Amino acid sequence: MSSTTTKPIGLGFVGLSAKGWASNALAPPLFQAPLNEQYKLVAVSTSRAASAEESAKAHTEKTGHNVKGYHGSTKAIAADPDVQFVAVSVKAPEHAAAIKPVLAAKKDVFSEWPLARNLDEAKELAALAKEAGVRTLIGTQAWQSPLVNKVRVIP
Repeated sequence: MSSTTTKPIGLGFVGLSAKGWASNALAPPLFQAPLNEQYKLVAVSTSRAASAEESAKAHTEKTGHNVKGYHGSTKAIAADPDVQFVAVSVKAPEHAAAIKPVLAAKKDVFSEWPLARNLDEAKELAALAKEAGVRTLIGTQAWQSPLVNKVRVIP
């Protein structure tokens, strides 16, 4: 990181267990250049205390710095002053419940696709994000469709 850049953005990761999809597919790029110069994993949150502790320990070892573990609601990770940006990688029906406390804390958020269970829930999250004045992103990690791959966009 050059002296003209700012310190990395503190990342809280909801649904990042020590093993599994997010740990194997989403998190590894965060530990390599250039992302490790832009983002610093500072906290993880899982549904159970034991898995949060295991994940925090595993990711502390991977990153070489302390990673805090939270469990249950995302309120605690959203309230952490070291967390500026929260990634959400939980089962899709749980996205809204995980994202709302992050938006209430006025923190930027990334969510896996789909954002919500239905259009009304997605509209509610969009309105909360707009009201909070935060940046949001929805990722389509490894999303593929034979139809989409064959469709051409004509200007």
